[in-house]
Amino acid sequence: MKMQKNEWVALSVVISLAVFAQDSFAQYANIESSLDKLITWVTTVVGGAAVVGGIVWTGIRMSMGDENAIKNGLKVILGGILIFSAKFILDLLQNMFKPS
Repeated sequence: MKMQKNEWVALSVVISLAVFAQDSFAQYANIESSLDKLITWVTTVVGGAAVVGGIVWTGIRMSMGDENAIKNGLKVILGGILIFSAKFILDLLQNMFKPS
């Protein structure tokens, strides 16, 4: 199976990002803090975007007369809420099962 040009471009971008990320993360003394900030930012942005996008897309599909719009839109919205609250859920579970 031959790779197409866009697949080669995507692969080279991922490899170059991985190489540069190793150098930049090696400079930080506290990697855990940096990753914690990154995870918080990603869950907030991706989760929020999924919720807002789900609401907008559901409204558009409903206005077009799609009978399954609410059913499919709720799946996207609930998924966005789950992503948005993933950090909170993880912290809650860690605190519940933390050895005393």
